[in-house]
Amino acid sequence: MSGFRRIAQTALLALLVGLIVGALDGLVSARGLGVSAFQGAWAAAGAAGLVAAVFGVLLGVAQWGLVRGAARFGWQRRWSSLTDRDRSGDRNQVVAFHSAVGATIVATLLVVAAFQVWLSAASRIQIESLRTVLLVGFVGFAVCAAVLVRAMLRPLLSRAFGFLDRRFGLPFPSLRSAQWFLYAFGPACLLLLPPFWLYGTSLGVLGLASGAVLLVVAVALLERVLSDLRGWSALAKVPTWGWWLPLGGALLLALAGGFHLDRWDKGIALTANAKVLPFAVRTLQASTDLDRDGSSSLFGGGDCAPLDATRSPAARDLPANSIDEDCNGEDATEQEDLSVLRTYYGKLTRQQQRPYNVLWVVVDALRAKSMSLYGYERETTPFLSNLAKDAWVFDKAYSQSSNTCLSGPSMFSGRNPGSIDWRQGQNYPEPKEGLVTIAQVVSEAGYNTSIAVNHRVRWRLPGFLSGHETIRIAPKSESWHSGEYTVLNTIKGIAAARSENKPFFATAHFDDVHQPYVGGNGRAVPKFGDKDKAVAGYDRGIAVFDNMLRILVVHLRNEELWEDTILVVTSDHGEEFGEHGERFHSTSCHVELVHVPLIVRVPGFPSARVSHPVGLVDIVPTLQELLNLPQRSMHPDGQSLLLPVLSANEVRDDRPVFCSIFQVFSNRDDFFVRSVRSGRYAFMHHMLSGKKELFDLEEDPEEQHDLLAEDDHDAEASLEAMLKASLKSNIFRARTLN
Repeated sequence: MSGFRRIAQTALLALLVGLIVGALDGLVSARGLGVSAFQGAWAAAGAAGLVAAVFGVLLGVAQWGLVRGAARFGWQRRWSSLTDRDRSGDRNQVVAFHSAVGATIVATLLVVAAFQVWLSAASRIQIESLRTVLLVGFVGFAVCAAVLVRAMLRPLLSRAFGFLDRRFGLPFPSLRSAQWFLYAFGPACLLLLPPFWLYGTSLGVLGLASGAVLLVVAVALLERVLSDLRGWSALAKVPTWGWWLPLGGALLLALAGGFHLDRWDKGIALTANAKVLPFAVRTLQASTDLDRDGSSSLFGGGDCAPLDATRSPAARDLPANSIDEDCNGEDATEQEDLSVLRTYYGKLTRQQQRPYNVLWVVVDALRAKSMSLYGYERETTPFLSNLAKDAWVFDKAYSQSSNTCLSGPSMFSGRNPGSIDWRQGQNYPEPKEGLVTIAQVVSEAGYNTSIAVNHRVRWRLPGFLSGHETIRIAPKSESWHSGEYTVLNTIKGIAAARSENKPFFATAHFDDVHQPYVGGNGRAVPKFGDKDKAVAGYDRGIAVFDNMLRILVVHLRNEELWEDTILVVTSDHGEEFGEHGERFHSTSCHVELVHVPLIVRVPGFPSARVSHPVGLVDIVPTLQELLNLPQRSMHPDGQSLLLPVLSANEVRDDRPVFCSIFQVFSNRDDFFVRSVRSGRYAFMHHMLSGKKELFDLEEDPEEQHDLLAEDDHDAEASLEAMLKASLKSNIFRARTLN
């Protein structure tokens, strides 16, 4: 058989498999979406079929090479002798071969099932290093166990296959399609479909590899079915061009279905709800993104300028320039630009502006919802609650991302992630050189700057450290429960500043609250019993931090520094425990992930409880003003916290607070979410899928009821315009830089 004929046959069979699988996926996924079953099946089948056809071409080339190799090296003769059914060969070899294959399949299925159980059990081990060691150890044990089980099963199966050979003749069953289903397709589905169905696109590369294997065995199964139906031999007489014609026609049908996603508003919802379709759509969009701006002009990508990287659905539409940068069909007007916030209070006296010391405490992954200071029923922050009586407490403070790699640089520069330019980092995207942080500015003003972090932050998040002269690191083994080291290293930084006769700017990063929630292990804090052990561990970590903060404050008081020190206590983001179907963080901009504590104590200023929404980008302009730093060196997006504290009537009720988060972990779905909170509403735009959500924060503070799921809303247009106007950087492309 010629190479072109083999390629055409395999591509056509792969296309048929893709069409069938895609159609089934579309039919199932269309339920409950108000989507026509025909439309859903057509669009999904088209997208999946196109990807399968391209893969089929590659598979056809590989098959052609294998066939030539088999003919040259005699592999085909060897295979025929091992699967001989006419009983002319050595039956012992035939039985031994089938016994070996059967034992391998059974042993592999048993080990994979045990591994799945182990993964579930391992998730409850809180010490990350121990979990990793045990996981690696189990993999090694599983491989050895598979070999041992195979060796034990082989003699038992040899008897069974010997009986089958004497009774029916091996291979059994007689149909080639049934043999392939029993020995290849069935086991592959048992091994690969359950994790794919459970984890979907979050499997990342493993998901693509699983899909490729399943496609290979499915194509081979279809070929054998046609052969058993006697249709394949008849088709053998069809000339090569006779294979390319149906392939071309099927491709046109698939293209029509795939392109249907571009002109069909429900296609976005279907893509978000399907299992197989997201893989296909992502692959098609990536392969047709000609200008590499992160968007394709085909398959629902929405790029209106396929050869211009400055124009895409995620670009900022500059007002009144006669260019549609964001591909919404029209140019932005001046009214769609962001109104300028008043940045500074501007009314402090000379006595109120002085070189205070600054202690900036950042608690990784601490959400306000789990703090007794903010109404949590468990007494997780008794010391902080008492300390807050002499401070400013902000009830509606929001971080600008739900991942440290984005929120840290944003917080320390006073800039939204959407106005910071990003570059490739070793682990995560990092700010480009030139981003000015508050640590750099105070260092130039004569401060001693230091930061205390754990080992992981030191090496994986350099953007979090920018501008600090001295970096003190907890031992690697203490990561995620290094509170004592953070306290000790922070005190060392304060002592170093005093020895130099300089004011200090000390940043303390506490990790005891962060997953794997082991901060409370072995510490004298309440048990906080809970059916959800993760929640109990999380709450205990908060109580540990509360005790560590007590030590730092007592030290400042004992050293007579308390009345000269500004204290800032906040978090880089929150944490989710299933409120929106996820665990951990870095998944969305929902309230449990961005509502964070913010407590600021400034000596000489009265305490206050502030209900105005604020952002972590507001801390930098506050310190600029209190420390009388040069304002021309930084251009923060936030506004001084002195405004809502001392002059609340000058704060806009609809002041917008922004958030951005994209896929920063390789084992998760590819996503990009931006949000804005303004007035009583929170608007979220899922940039890759096109999905939009709107929540009424007064009626629905937990953000469970999407107003746009039922109908359009008057607030949508203005909030979307705010969100677009806030986009001033390359953050959409930054998601590809990790």
